[in-house]
Amino acid sequence: MTTSKKKPVKKAPVRAQKKPAARKVAPAKPRYSEQYERAIKEFEKGVLLLQKKDFSEGLAVFHHILETYSEESEILDRARQYVSICEGHLHTRPARPTGAADHYHVGVYHLNRAETDAALKQFELALQNKPNDDMVHYAIAVAHAVGGDKTRAITSLQEAIRLNDRNRVYAQNDPDFDRIRDEHEFIQLVEPEDAGAN
Repeated sequence: MTTSKKKPVKKAPVRAQKKPAARKVAPAKPRYSEQYERAIKEFEKGVLLLQKKDFSEGLAVFHHILETYSEESEILDRARQYVSICEGHLHTRPARPTGAADHYHVGVYHLNRAETDAALKQFELALQNKPNDDMVHYAIAVAHAVGGDKTRAITSLQEAIRLNDRNRVYAQNDPDFDRIRDEHEFIQLVEPEDAGAN
């Protein structure tokens, strides 16, 4: 009995499987925007002012954050908390200051808010209690300089320097005197050697 030979079955060539085409993925968006980073820097500046107990300046910074970065809800929530802290500290100042230090601090508070008349009233009251306080005379000079009264600013600064010569150096670098910085009397007062050489 003859058996028929089976023809060998040709195997199909193995084809390399194609790798699925890689999907194009958009680059990941940065987690924080430039605006967020700016808001963070402003926030850190405000916190630093609070640490220095400069509550009026800190309050201004946090108000600026609330007005400028309305989309950054996380930062806004924290900024509102710090606004409350600043206002709490500012409103706890005594309504009727009793000593020279109290009048001086309330005066500085008003000066930081550009309320020069109110500041000067407090500084004058401080002088009644402590007439030889060089810091008060210096603050009066600043208030007059900011208000544009050159004569009174020079007179008060002269007294502050007489009581404490370090005030001469402070005045040289104090931007509050920018309005009178080029006046001859001011230059003579804070830089007597240079003025004499010219």
